[in-house]
Amino acid sequence: MAERADTRRLMVFRQLATAYQFRAATVLNHPNRPDLRFMVTHEVLRMAKTSNINVLQALESRFVNRDSQLTGAGIEKKIKMIRGSGVSTSHPTKLMASDGSEYSPSAQDLEDLINDLCDRQVVMPALRSCALALLDNIVLTASDPTVQSLVGTDLLKSSP
Repeated sequence: MAERADTRRLMVFRQLATAYQFRAATVLNHPNRPDLRFMVTHEVLRMAKTSNINVLQALESRFVNRDSQLTGAGIEKKIKMIRGSGVSTSHPTKLMASDGSEYSPSAQDLEDLINDLCDRQVVMPALRSCALALLDNIVLTASDPTVQSLVGTDLLKSSP
């Protein structure tokens, strides 16, 4: 059961990148189909003429706030590494409790998950600052009306 829960934790870690990409594409009004916004990379968003530069700068500033070296192509590189974590392609939005039941994680649960996986070196510790910045952006875009209307079962859908 512990191994299964750890695999789920790793996949939820991976989901941070997918959830961020979906929300960033949504708040930046990327013209891609709403159900495919999770595939829009940070680099594509930065190059898109439709991106609101102020919103993009606000998103990117949260990466720099976590790590002053985390800018430009460095953001994209680490997001790709997070998306490549684990061996499954699933994108769960719930964690598993010790009894095997599932629950929706809070922002604090996700921060604890990031720190635990990095501390135990299940994922590269160098991904910690990027993962925490992804979480910052997920939390801070949760109240956007467009995100609220489209996210569905995305991480932290009901966050204030």
